[in-house]
Amino acid sequence: MKQNPFNVLYGMIPNSLIRRNDAYDQILNSFLDAGTIAMSYMILGIRGSGKTVLMRSVAKELKQKEDWVVIDLNPQGDFVSPLAEGLFLATKKLRINLGLSIDLGIPHITFHLETNSTTLSSEMAIRRMLDGLKKKGKRVLVTIDDIHPTEKLNYFTNFYQSLIGDESPVFLLMTGLIENVDSLISGKSTSFLARSPKVYLNPLDLPSISRSYQKELNISSNDADELAKLTNGYAFAYQVIGSLCFSSGECRVTPELLDKLDTYLAENGYGVIWNGMTQKEKDLCVTISECPTNETSAIREASGMSLNNFNNYRLQMIRKGYLVSAGYGKIEFALPRFKEYVTHVRNFF
Repeated sequence: MKQNPFNVLYGMIPNSLIRRNDAYDQILNSFLDAGTIAMSYMILGIRGSGKTVLMRSVAKELKQKEDWVVIDLNPQGDFVSPLAEGLFLATKKLRINLGLSIDLGIPHITFHLETNSTTLSSEMAIRRMLDGLKKKGKRVLVTIDDIHPTEKLNYFTNFYQSLIGDESPVFLLMTGLIENVDSLISGKSTSFLARSPKVYLNPLDLPSISRSYQKELNISSNDADELAKLTNGYAFAYQVIGSLCFSSGECRVTPELLDKLDTYLAENGYGVIWNGMTQKEKDLCVTISECPTNETSAIREASGMSLNNFNNYRLQMIRKGYLVSAGYGKIEFALPRFKEYVTHVRNFF
């Protein structure tokens, strides 16, 4: 029996994957080219747009190469100590003798020189280990998923910048929501992040989704086109719709499919997106859902907002991936079935 090729778990690389070749090649080739273009990238997009999958696809490719070490860091904790521990384990696995020993204490780890037991800070140990890896022709990729503006991340990125200044062979790949990254790079001590190249994930193109559905679900081009249109190019919806159709064997847009899709998106994606919006953004979403037209002039009038204020929020919500231009003077929700979601939840906030 054929295994379901679609995966609805966030961050896991599915068997049925529409690879974003331009973004993937841009990041991968830049890193493989010894960082002559960039040594760090930030992948940005709305939740469910495929940021983590792209990051892990790049990491998976580099992990398979003998001259690369890949270390994934938890975005919720410290960064320096886990990086030091990961590098220590990597040097041991590669049998690179740097004369270091490690004490896995709680809450901090410490390093010692084996010759005279001198204690080294994690930062000093990292520099020593990166130098040892560099002499062996190794490079290091550090990945951090779903970054948030914290003092620990500020400290780490400044430390990372100093490593680049030392010509250490360490590369950095991060993902995050646009609003979180905006908050992060607005700080005075994060100019390095502001200069890092950013890859913005746009919706998947519908013809690619349709071809995938035709192949994986063995359906006609007409049925596949209708399913693809239902996704709006939203990567998570592409996986959810494909999974639902594969499991049920019913591969057409039906009321039953729409009910299942609405429930799954609400419980596993839209709830988090909605809770992350500001009150003004929620109010505007409700206004859009209630407006009989998608013309911006009518929506602005219904919102009661001034022209400048409305335009600021409209552009902000387009940038975050909540809204999309629907032609000159028109806007609509970027996410599939989000109007139906807003209609359902507007009475509960």
